[in-house]
Amino acid sequence: MTTREALEIGDLSPEAIDRARLLMDKYKDVPMDLADATLVALADERGLRRVFTLASDFQVYKLRGRTSFEIVPSSEQGRR
Repeated sequence: MTTREALEIGDLSPEAIDRARLLMDKYKDVPMDLADATLVALADERGLRRVFTLASDFQVYKLRGRTSFEIVPSSEQGRR
């Protein structure tokens, strides 16, 4: 896989949009913004665990409430 193939911009299905709305309600105490909610919903829909985000609080979110995301870049990379 080349670097150009490593990044994909995905379209949101109606189901992912509905899921994002539910996630924002579930995580309203964080609060979860639209960007985070759609990223979680899209990853969940596609069965992806690895996501790219610069959001410092993203580690709070889980796939279907159970599985942690593998966040790129990792927080360890940011400390170098």
